[in-house]
Amino acid sequence: MDFYTYPDGSTIDSAEMMTVDVGGSAANICAAVASQGLRCAISTVLSDDAIGRAVLQRLKDRNVDVSGCRLVTGDYRTSLAIAEMRSTECEVVIYRNQAADLLLAPADIRSDLIARACILVVTGTSLASQSSRSAVLSALKIAKVHKTFSIFDIDHRDYSWLSREHAGEQYREVADLVDAVVGNELEFLILGGNARRPSDTAQALVQRGASFTILKQGAEGSISYLQSGIFRNGTFTVEAKKPFGAGDAFLGNVVAWLVRDAEFEQAVRFGSAAAAYVVARRGCSSAMPTRDELELFISEN
Repeated sequence: MDFYTYPDGSTIDSAEMMTVDVGGSAANICAAVASQGLRCAISTVLSDDAIGRAVLQRLKDRNVDVSGCRLVTGDYRTSLAIAEMRSTECEVVIYRNQAADLLLAPADIRSDLIARACILVVTGTSLASQSSRSAVLSALKIAKVHKTFSIFDIDHRDYSWLSREHAGEQYREVADLVDAVVGNELEFLILGGNARRPSDTAQALVQRGASFTILKQGAEGSISYLQSGIFRNGTFTVEAKKPFGAGDAFLGNVVAWLVRDAEFEQAVRFGSAAAAYVVARRGCSSAMPTRDELELFISEN
């Protein structure tokens, strides 16, 4: 669950109020896909308390299938993020003590959901703990059996890992099992074990058989590596309210437009537009654009 300072521009210690939204990379990606009018499901674990149940209900309200979720009692809790709505010098405080989502286990993975899906997205955050890491590997095995296209969103968070070296080892194992990998320059650097440039790592994965990799470069846009060549994409200029949420909006909309059988370049363009759309608005999951909103945004920008 995300808390955002109000009014815009206020710091955590000066905020008069906080607004509430669903957060976390996987939930945000689901919100992006669902906002585009497509069906999607999330598999995760939430605490059986007011916070966990509120997140579950908000996901349902956004038409996200939560039948693959589990509630747990005890000391584990749904994570909290307190974020400043500021475009620069923005501070975010994360509470992930005994995070409930890391309790995801292989038994939680619904093979029927993966079998019916066009695309399975797994996030790097879930690799930081043995239970959820095993669940990811189980999901990928099921995806392979049912020929469900799999995407690895590296989604690196330093606070989740003992070291970047350890994270890189786990990332490399999963990168070799999926059909596509998406990440920023730091994430591809960690994935490559700091031994090569991020672009070289991204390109090497395609040479080894990945359908595509996307190297996100912030304000400079992105570089996509495909079996057919390299595609560069720029960004949309907006007045940002915050620096976060762009990556989830980007990937969620790339996924949505690929499912619609859009050309790869068009899907990336829509992803870039969604990223700009979200950073210019309050919140993350609630800021994800609908198809009409996104097409209007592109036509006006």
